Amino acid sequence: MSSISNMYLGICDRCGLQYKKVTLKKEWTNMVVCESCYEEKHPQLEPRHKDLGDPKPLRDPRKDTPIQTSSNAAYTAAFPHTAGGRP
Repeated sequence: MSSISNMYLGICDRCGLQYKKVTLKKEWTNMVVCESCYEEKHPQLEPRHKDLGDPKPLRDPRKDTPIQTSSNAAYTAAFPHTAGGRP
C-alpha cells in the first residue's frame, strides 16, 4: 500500500509545481507546499504569555486633591513687558 501512495502527485500551493504527494508539507498557514517553499512560523507571530502577577502597589499613596491655580501676579512682576502693561 505504501508503494501506491508514493505514486500520487500533488501541486504546491505557493509555486504551483507538481511534486510527489509524500514530499509536500503542510505549513502553519494551512497551505500544502514543497520543501523549497516551506517556511517555519516566525516566533514573533506568537503572543507572549508573560505572567505579570498582581500589580505593584504605590509606594506612598496620597488622596487626590484639586489642583490650585496660582495667580498671575508673580508672572506679571517678573515679566512686565509681556504682561500687556507699559514699561
